Amino acid sequence: MAHFSLWIQASFIIMLALYFSSDTVTSRLLDNRMPPDCKAYGQPPFPCSREYDPLCASDGLPYGNECMFCLDVRKNKPSLTFQHWNEC
Repeated sequence: MAHFSLWIQASFIIMLALYFSSDTVTSRLLDNRMPPDCKAYGQPPFPCSREYDPLCASDGLPYGNECMFCLDVRKNKPSLTFQHWNEC
């Protein structure tokens, strides 16, 4: 019976380790990257890739990536500010 209990404990620890190393958990952790530097993009219009690297802005809307955020800031909303990386 002791071996069965040890097996359950080992399985539980392995499952926890896999859970905490998964992308869904690590993607929720705080992202320590610097805020976007929209001056680096120049004057609009400029082409943006479709790479998905979301960020949240002061309007509460998610932007697909830094370039899309900067395009909106430079074209339409100069008062728009960066809030944090990842979804809102």
